[in-house]
Amino acid sequence: MRHNLKLVKDFLYILFFKLRRKVILKNDLSGKTLNRLDTVLLSVHNDKTNLMVKNDISYDSASIWQSESGDNFWKCDAHYMTANQYQSDKIYITPLLNEILNIVQKNNVESVVELGCGRGDNLVYLKRKFNGCNYLGLDANEEVIEIGKSMYGGISFECANIHQFFEQKKLSHSNTLIFFASVLMYFNEHNISELLKKIPKNIIVGVNEPFDECVIEADESFTHSLHSFYHNYEKLFDDAGFSVLHKSVRKTHNEVKIISLIYVKG
Repeated sequence: MRHNLKLVKDFLYILFFKLRRKVILKNDLSGKTLNRLDTVLLSVHNDKTNLMVKNDISYDSASIWQSESGDNFWKCDAHYMTANQYQSDKIYITPLLNEILNIVQKNNVESVVELGCGRGDNLVYLKRKFNGCNYLGLDANEEVIEIGKSMYGGISFECANIHQFFEQKKLSHSNTLIFFASVLMYFNEHNISELLKKIPKNIIVGVNEPFDECVIEADESFTHSLHSFYHNYEKLFDDAGFSVLHKSVRKTHNEVKIISLIYVKG
């Protein structure tokens, strides 16, 4: 009897999820905070995503999320920060970028690479603060790469996915810093582990991602947005042989926390 009730409950959850997802996508709510029920329903769907990632390393939930979010996501200025917002931001991305600048100058870093750069706004902020190294933005979305090229000079852009970048061994020297900003949350932990294994020794890596201690303590990978996950980044980097250079945590207005980490591979 209990088993049958659970099946009915799961069926209703999935049915509601499908209807709710149509509303989310129709109204372009992919960048907005979802309520607790939404995240529960989305996590039911993402359980299948987790299994697919484990069985196929070339698959990641970001590609599905991107296709469901629609082309308008990349063209909407509301998804990007202005120069003034970068200056005033003390929560989201600027704290990591400022720490990157400190490490770049202290360690004579020659190249800074953002993986999942979008149109390159984070790199523009870094370049305006410090012009003493090369900046490269990598993104799998060709359209957004072309937008970056048309908007910003002095920054190199390349259209490729992250797996291809490491497989082509483009990190030719150790004086390189790479970073991810709200990118790894779209990958399953198995996929992240495989990526970290591909990073050569002495490369510095920065991450800036949402996280939740309750999820980490429960050893879960709970969804907080469309096809995205909280991860225990510290454990993932420790297991892959990295040493921590920097850690900071900030709380956003909606109680989601942002963790910034910078590691070097030993």
